[in-house]
Amino acid sequence: MSNDTRSIFEQGKQLYDGKRYKEAVITLTKAVSLEPKKADYRAWLARAYNAIQDFDKALFESNQAIDLDRNCGLAFRQRGFVYLRKKNYEGAINDLSRAIEINPKDEIAFYYRSEGSSSLNRGS
Repeated sequence: MSNDTRSIFEQGKQLYDGKRYKEAVITLTKAVSLEPKKADYRAWLARAYNAIQDFDKALFESNQAIDLDRNCGLAFRQRGFVYLRKKNYEGAINDLSRAIEINPKDEIAFYYRSEGSSSLNRGS
């Protein structure tokens, strides 16, 4: 991995953190094209796709990241979020639980898992 690719990836994360989601998608897509086997790059791209509500692309990138690294907690969280938005509450709870298992301090995964559990329990 080159420092240039890492710097593109970091720029994409900064764009995401600055809520410039469409720009983050473009930049993170470039990083993924340069390093397609980096699970964290794909997980961050999935996160950016979720932010712009392109859930199909987020699901694709999450699946790719999980295929590359079964311990990529962010990928499981992103896929769980997609499942939550698609009302697949059991899938969401499973993936978000896996994200928490990988990173027990992932407060976002806890929050979304709770949302999935509530939705499943009330049958929405």
